[in-house]
Amino acid sequence: MSINPSFYYWGPFLVKTKLLNEEIKKILSFCKKDKKLDHRHLLAGHINEEYSLNNNDISSVLLPHIEAYTKARKQIMGVPFEGKIEIESAWVNYMKQGEFNPPHTHSSDLSCVVYLNIPKDMIKNKENHVADSSFPGSITFNYGERLKSNVYAYDFFPEVGDFFIFPSWLEHYVFPFTSKKERISLSANFKEIT
Repeated sequence: MSINPSFYYWGPFLVKTKLLNEEIKKILSFCKKDKKLDHRHLLAGHINEEYSLNNNDISSVLLPHIEAYTKARKQIMGVPFEGKIEIESAWVNYMKQGEFNPPHTHSSDLSCVVYLNIPKDMIKNKENHVADSSFPGSITFNYGERLKSNVYAYDFFPEVGDFFIFPSWLEHYVFPFTSKKERISLSANFKEIT
């Protein structure tokens, strides 16, 4: 007996793509450690340095990827966006040893995380990790119930240029790491204008 199964996409549309080196350099040129731009009061993270970014500066880099995401969601999931997608807020995270982001969601329509710099010794820490848990410094996305037959979480140890795009309501968190060097990531929220 032969079976011809159909697979049904279920839950959030999480996409991982990669930025080019020139896109990373362009974004990094907009990132500044300026106390006047402190963004922590709006965020869930236990990170000492998180700064607002100018939406206009980074939209030229991020929006083409967001547009590709919206087209893919329509094609794969059959769920189109009705309006135009605009950047709502963006910030840079300078994450250091022991800092972390607890489980949280965002309040917009779409969100993203882009990894701009990762210390080389974090990769060594990953290779030496022996516990049956997520790697130090990894990002985890959770959805649904923790049942035996469910895929309820995706865990990623990010590389430079990794770009995750996801619905803002998708719960996610970031584990602390032991490297004494700083990891730089960008986060942004996008809203649908109808």
